[in-house]
Amino acid sequence: MPPGASKSQDTRYLDIREDAEIDEAQFVAWIKQASQLPGEKM
Repeated sequence: MPPGASKSQDTRYLDIREDAEIDEAQFVAWIKQASQLPGEKM
């Protein structure tokens, strides 16, 4: 799970800053995991 805390148990946050280094493999893994979760259809 991304490290950002939330008041809701169903929500997680990932804050990305302009000058922050990103572990691209971890980011891609989080996006793939999130895409598999049920959610609102838009």
